Amino acid sequence: MPSHSTPTMKANLLEKKSTMKVVEMPIPELPPGGLLIRTKSVGICGSDVIKVLNTVSTEERVIGHEITGEVVKIDERATIAIIAAMEVTQCASSLRSHT
Repeated sequence: MPSHSTPTMKANLLEKKSTMKVVEMPIPELPPGGLLIRTKSVGICGSDVIKVLNTVSTEERVIGHEITGEVVKIDERATIAIIAAMEVTQCASSLRSHT
């Protein structure tokens, strides 16, 4: 009999201050007016490092916002803008974390 389990994805989860791990979690639903991207790679930016080292939150959260991937689902009401990627040498937060 085929399995009807919920599809999952890997995510970088910030559990608590200075504690991050890769976990399996359910793939999110397509939001109204949004799109779903299958992540191919993800970077941890200087602002993410600051969150990992300085968080005071008791809530777990997914970290990593610099991604490459492919659009796998798109809502018919979605508006898409293409934003050019910038090199690390142009990101002030990343520059601070690399010096």
